[in-house]
Amino acid sequence: MGTVSVPSIKPIATSPARPAAVRRWSAFVSWGAGLSVSVGLLSLTGWVLDVDVLKSGWPGLVQIKANTAVCLILLGVALWARKAETNETRARILLAQLMAGSVAAVGLASFAEYLFGWNLGIDQFLFVENADAVGIIRPGLMAPLNAVNFLLLGLALVLLNWTTRRRFWPSQSLSCTAGLLALFNLLDFILAPGEYHTHTSLPAAIALAVLSLAVICARPGLAYGADSGMEETLFQKWFFQGFAVERPLPLRYGGAVLVDPRDDHAVAAAMRTLLTDDAELERLAKQARQLPTRTWDSYADEVWRILNPESETT
Repeated sequence: MGTVSVPSIKPIATSPARPAAVRRWSAFVSWGAGLSVSVGLLSLTGWVLDVDVLKSGWPGLVQIKANTAVCLILLGVALWARKAETNETRARILLAQLMAGSVAAVGLASFAEYLFGWNLGIDQFLFVENADAVGIIRPGLMAPLNAVNFLLLGLALVLLNWTTRRRFWPSQSLSCTAGLLALFNLLDFILAPGEYHTHTSLPAAIALAVLSLAVICARPGLAYGADSGMEETLFQKWFFQGFAVERPLPLRYGGAVLVDPRDDHAVAAAMRTLLTDDAELERLAKQARQLPTRTWDSYADEVWRILNPESETT
């Protein structure tokens, strides 16, 4: 069989994020948003009912501040509203940006209070915290790292779909930074339990860590670098490609694109990929070169074993 040389054609619109991977990310985004809202609601319930364990997650630990709980709820709802890019409406975008922007403003104000010793009157606006509460800086004032996290994640959600002219995605950098700070919070509980260096609560630390990853996963196409001109960062290579790429096929298979012949859209998409994606063509060609030479007899034997599995046991 002869071969036909196909010229390289620039893709019209391609997205490196595979459908199965996108579904996994979407499920994780939903779970992260739900966790953030749940932690916030449980904490507010603890403040309303004055149940300490609901505010701290465990007896004797730092209690989550009321402002922190509200910010977690707003971030979770904002992320939930923007989790599906294809279903976004202008009203949902504006509402989510308003909630995320409010969280960023609260985070900035709280961090300024900590940094300059101000009292803007927002710390105990909802509930009054005891002055002898565990691990507090000042009654009602949220932990400084949490305040910075809210500023970063709020801005990340406001700028969720925005990229620069050089195809840089600021939302990813903001979320990654927030994730590292949240990880530092968690390490404080692991390495120095009971010392409260970060002055944060365990539920808030967990919710912010998960939320940071969920914001990135809300747009896997951007994180992969949907535009061929976007250079991949280390995070994209380690996190997204490490978990979402297809695993190598067994050596005796490969070199072909598998589609359902009854699905016209799938066939058209596969043909478009073969005509426009040079990297995919090279991957398939590499697989084909690694395949062992097979005869019609070997194909017939394999088909027979598939159709008659009992023949292998007899």
